[in-house]
Amino acid sequence: MRKLYQRLVLLYLISALLFVLLFAVSLYLRGRKENGYYLYQLLGAVDSNLEEAAGEYEEEVRHLSGEYTTYAREVAYILAREERMAQADGLETLRELMDVGAISLLDEKGEVVATTEESLQGSRVDPECMDGEGKTCVQVDEPDFWDRPAYFYVVAPMENVEGGSFAGVRIDVDIESSRLTSGAERVRDTLKRATTEYDTSILAAGKARGLIIGITENNRQEIEFEQVQEGNEMVEFMDALPEGEPVVLKINGEWQSVVVRERHDMYLAAFTAMDQVAADMRTTLVAGLCAVAVISGLTIFMVRVFVRKYLFDHFRQIQTGIYDVLEGKRNLAEEDSEIPELKPLAEMIFRLEREYMEKAEGLTRMEGELSAAKNEADYDRLTGLYNRNGFEQRAENYLQSGRAEGALLLFDLDDFKKVNDREGHPAGDQVLITFARCLTDTFRKEDVIARLGGDEFVVLLPGRISKDILEEKFRALFDRVHETFGDREEARRVSVSAGAVLADDTVREYEDLYACADTALYIAKDLGKARYYINDKKIRCMRRECIGCREDCPRSRILKGERK
Repeated sequence: MRKLYQRLVLLYLISALLFVLLFAVSLYLRGRKENGYYLYQLLGAVDSNLEEAAGEYEEEVRHLSGEYTTYAREVAYILAREERMAQADGLETLRELMDVGAISLLDEKGEVVATTEESLQGSRVDPECMDGEGKTCVQVDEPDFWDRPAYFYVVAPMENVEGGSFAGVRIDVDIESSRLTSGAERVRDTLKRATTEYDTSILAAGKARGLIIGITENNRQEIEFEQVQEGNEMVEFMDALPEGEPVVLKINGEWQSVVVRERHDMYLAAFTAMDQVAADMRTTLVAGLCAVAVISGLTIFMVRVFVRKYLFDHFRQIQTGIYDVLEGKRNLAEEDSEIPELKPLAEMIFRLEREYMEKAEGLTRMEGELSAAKNEADYDRLTGLYNRNGFEQRAENYLQSGRAEGALLLFDLDDFKKVNDREGHPAGDQVLITFARCLTDTFRKEDVIARLGGDEFVVLLPGRISKDILEEKFRALFDRVHETFGDREEARRVSVSAGAVLADDTVREYEDLYACADTALYIAKDLGKARYYINDKKIRCMRRECIGCREDCPRSRILKGERK
């Protein structure tokens, strides 16, 4: 038996030496591979962030295009109806209200004839924007990678301007205050937000010029490749490196492990000092040797003392204990001194249980955040009412359900602009909130109440409703508005004009109902404001001149100067 033990010990020592040798070789290979994988993962994260930044920039351009197209149409609409606003003071007032860079008026050739920005006087817009097709035109500068856009403007044609002094409106974006940045700025900002260890750096080098665009913020900002200069030499050097494979290069006078990732317009390079890799290898090797020595001693001791007496019985106890744990017969919280192998199993089960609970809690939080985001998309932040998107969805769903009965009411606060001009926007916001409270107190819970924007509100009354009841609703609301705003000082005193239309089989589409209600609101305002008008005849005409399409038309009488 002693010879058997001696032979086992000798065999074990030889095996341990071979293991240490193989362990050292595999440790180096693994360390190099893991280091390269870690660097490539960092580059992948930066690449994804760059794509996300590019997507956010494109989304910002689309957002500004839509927003400024709306501004341009609104200015064209105002100027077509208020010629005095075409003066310099009027244009400046519109520019301040809309918080845009500049507002300019164009003649038929696209030349700027009046503007709030002197540098634009006499300039011309793109000829394609004045093709006479009546469409808005968006022009965005596409600068070099290193520069911001020089201009971003929207041109809207004027309507009914025959013989007028201008044919279009140009709205310019304030580039300095916008989030329009150069490609280089987006790359630097992305690298600035990247998180790396102190000895690990990430840089970006452009393909077009071979210049270093930026480097992660918590590292040394001066980068010097041995015998490589910025420019074409840098491009050729980066292009020659294998993508995704770690290579050893001398950077800033030190040997570094480098991994390169190529994009369509630049190279991304991540590098870390080799001395750290070597230190990690030494630490791991020493720890491995110590572990081998401890395991060897314990193994020899166990073989000599317990192999014959306890080995097989112990295996059977382990097997029974595992089944007991899996079947729930054994308390995992109790430490089993006879079968210590069960403790790691119990810890693993506890860990899996905790991970499951954490993921379940994360999913619950995500559901709550998604629900909050959906509510925010449908409600107006200032008044708590539905916004335009939320209202239109519910109105269209109601009308498409086959129920044609109901009424659509439009409200507009008279002289609301004076409140903003004299008292400021906070006072104007308080007026909007107070009027919204008047609406919710007057109408039913099942009625759909919304703020479409500015001082325009809308209410959808579902179900059958007569004209008499509708007039009672209007009188009750007007009385409440008078009680609420009538006693206020002149600067904050407002009134309400309203237009309404009853839904029936003749008008069932939301856009048609809205047009009828809008026409009714126009008639109410033209009749002197602070009143309502119910569009019985379903008039949808918004022309500036009467063409005699109806024999009995209240809007026609208004256009002709008749008030009855």
